[in-house]
Amino acid sequence: VFPGYPNPFKNDFLFTFPGDEGEIASVRVFTLYGEPVEDTGALKSNTELRMGQSWPKGIYVLQVMRAGSIVRYRVVKE
Repeated sequence: VFPGYPNPFKNDFLFTFPGDEGEIASVRVFTLYGEPVEDTGALKSNTELRMGQSWPKGIYVLQVMRAGSIVRYRVVKE
């Protein structure tokens, strides 16, 4: 389940990295062709982050890296 809302989105979406208290992750966004779009750097768990304002319309891969694992989500900007 994608921890963001809404998806698809028109202007931006709200992403919340779910995790244990004090857990840190990084969020990177890529185009479907693997081109980097955004990198949040370190992000604490349960922090809300607005994303997508400056992205052109399209399909993106949001990659969350934490504790040695990587989870990917697909997001769509209409």
